[in-house]
Amino acid sequence: MDRMEALQQVREEYHNHEMSAQGVEQLNLALRSAQNNKQKNRWKKGALRPVLALMAATLLFVLLPNMDARVAYAMEQIPGIGELVQVVVFRNYTYESDRNNADVTVPELVMAEENQQQLEMTAQEINQEIETLTDQYVAEFTKTLSYEEGYQDLYINHEVIASTQQFFTLKLIVYQGAGSGYEQHFFYTIDLNSGERMQLKDLFLDNTDYLSAISEDIQAQMRQQKAQEDIPYWIDDPTVEEWNFETIKEDQTFYVNEDNELVICFNEGDVAPMYVGCVEFVINQDAIASIRR
Repeated sequence: MDRMEALQQVREEYHNHEMSAQGVEQLNLALRSAQNNKQKNRWKKGALRPVLALMAATLLFVLLPNMDARVAYAMEQIPGIGELVQVVVFRNYTYESDRNNADVTVPELVMAEENQQQLEMTAQEINQEIETLTDQYVAEFTKTLSYEEGYQDLYINHEVIASTQQFFTLKLIVYQGAGSGYEQHFFYTIDLNSGERMQLKDLFLDNTDYLSAISEDIQAQMRQQKAQEDIPYWIDDPTVEEWNFETIKEDQTFYVNEDNELVICFNEGDVAPMYVGCVEFVINQDAIASIRR
């Protein structure tokens, strides 16, 4: 059975009401989204605010399907959702009260083609990591719901930031607020040629000092931005010598953008005061051209 026949079968099952109510709703939402050719709304801090006042203390714990295979497959075939690697919503968690708010969307990677064993294994590994991570955040959030004082916010969403013939990168965005807020970004990059999870070292020739080459370029960018834009990076600062940026780590967070450029990522508080937020540096191609694969 080819993909169009499979999609048609799912549609017929939908019209015959043989799919679950949740499956029907999910397929409807996806089809309407594709027909309208709209991009998914990006998560914004503070987007979830008191809208359902009458449900202020009610937990809305919505489990979108542990995705029915037929529904997931149908969503894969909808134009615009993706190509070789695609993303569907695995679960949603929402909660709203006077003091506690959560809006959590858990993504799942799915394959658009069969017979991609290594790619499938890598996707399953990433899916498990994301599920474990988001479950931990939700558990922390629900654990403190009984506290009589304090406020907390939890927002988790995702974005496909690179999808080329060679690389696919999913970004998971996590924001926790409790008095002050803290945002983190997690990146999951797949080499579509090998089907394996990308590590920074995989981009460079063996036995080359890529860490120093990248770090020196980041230092140069920091100095320039600090001088021109007054961004308070911790660089060349005698008052916080122990915080000054020296070098990236071997497991440094990164991705490769649509222009095949290396982007190095830092979370809040890594290389500058937390109010600066998460920062990224697009590495100068000339700085690493001689050592990049």
